[in-house]
Amino acid sequence: MATVNLGRFSVNETSYRRAREISANRPQNGERKTAQDVLSSIRDAKPGWVIDTHSGNWQEGVRNIQISPAILERMANDPEAFVQYKAFILDLEYKADEIENWMAENPSYSLTFNFNLALEEGVQAVATIRNLLGSLSQTSFELPQNRDSWTEAINQRLSELREGRSEEADGSRSWTA
Repeated sequence: MATVNLGRFSVNETSYRRAREISANRPQNGERKTAQDVLSSIRDAKPGWVIDTHSGNWQEGVRNIQISPAILERMANDPEAFVQYKAFILDLEYKADEIENWMAENPSYSLTFNFNLALEEGVQAVATIRNLLGSLSQTSFELPQNRDSWTEAINQRLSELREGRSEEADGSRSWTA
C-alpha cells in the first residue's frame, strides 16, 4: 500500500485521497468553522467510534480516538491541516481492523485500545487487556512516525501485555493488576 508523507507522519494514499475529497466537499461559504464543528463532523462520519477531546469512558474494543482541542482548532481554521489530520483519522480505521484481527486470534482477552492525537507529540496509543480471570494489564506508547511500522509496534505491545511483560526503557508505562 502506497503512503503519503505528512510532515512527521505518513498515511496510506487511499486515506489521503479520501480526505482531499472530503475537504473539497466542505461548505466554503465563508462561515467560520469551530473546533466543535470539526469534532461533530468526525463523530458523525465514524459511527461506532468513541471520539472525544479528553480521556473518557472508552468502549471495549479499538475504535477510540482522543483528539487534542488544539488539533481540532487547526482543522477548523487551516484547510491543509484539515486534510492531513482527516487522512490520519481515516487511516486509523485500517489499524483498528488489524488490531481486531489480533483480538480474534486471542479470544481469551478483552481489549480496550485508544489512539491519542496530540499536536506536536505524535500519536500515543493506550492498550488495556483483561483476561478471562480478570487480570488487567495496561501500556501506553508512542506510535512510530512511519505508519508501516505501526502494526509491528502494536503487535509487540499487545503480545507483551498478554505475556505480562513490561518494557519501560523507552519511557512507556505498563502495569498489571
